[in-house]
Amino acid sequence: MSKVESVRENMPDDKFLNKVKAIILDHLEDDSFGVADLAHAMGLSRSQLFRKLKSISNHSANQIIRNIRLEEALKLLQEDRYTVSEVAFKVGFSSPSYFNKCFHDHYGYAPGEYQKIVPEKEASTEKPVKGKVNNVLKIALPLVLIFIVVLFLFLIRKNSNTSIQAASLSDRSIAVMPLLDLSENAQREHIAVGLTDAIILELSKIKSLRVISRGSAMMFQDSVMPYSKIAEQLGVNLLLEGSIVYNGDSMRVTVQLIEPFPKEKHL
Repeated sequence: MSKVESVRENMPDDKFLNKVKAIILDHLEDDSFGVADLAHAMGLSRSQLFRKLKSISNHSANQIIRNIRLEEALKLLQEDRYTVSEVAFKVGFSSPSYFNKCFHDHYGYAPGEYQKIVPEKEASTEKPVKGKVNNVLKIALPLVLIFIVVLFLFLIRKNSNTSIQAASLSDRSIAVMPLLDLSENAQREHIAVGLTDAIILELSKIKSLRVISRGSAMMFQDSVMPYSKIAEQLGVNLLLEGSIVYNGDSMRVTVQLIEPFPKEKHL
């Protein structure tokens, strides 16, 4: 790590976030400005930027860039001087329709409805989002968690010849890899994070199972290492990976239990 990278990573959290926001605002109308550009401007690698932002804000760089763009869009709408399309271009969205979707997902209503819904005061950016997230999680969490726990308990009891059953209770350990949002626009990473945390919490209730924290598994989120190497470094003998894909109002969650030793196989 260079001296510049070390200084950036060790910068106080508030100053770091202020600098990130200032850089994004400087490139607000540039629709091509993305994570790689932000990392370069901060003098960090993409992985360093990801870790730093996650640790202090629990948001990815993509989320922060998008949220700042939307916050500035709200300010412009409050001025009532521009059309929705003009606002979209001014905050770095090359597609007004995509801007409408992101704005609606973030605030709970379309930008064109702003004057009708919030006539004389600033709109809240938290309650609509929490409501949408909670509705999705209320539906998805019970199904996913029941499936994960039942699957794991079934595999433990399935066959006395399997390596899982052969291992002693104290040797059973698992790392839940961060669920990936594979949707075309990948705009709901917060739900993937919430599901990952919930799965970890539920599995940790199994007394005979040692569960690695999400923070440790997060280090390998973008890794191209073989699963055997990841499992070896985390000190576990099972890995759980998964993904989320959105299609309109529906959501598909896929999870797979992987045994990396002695030869990698999907259980």
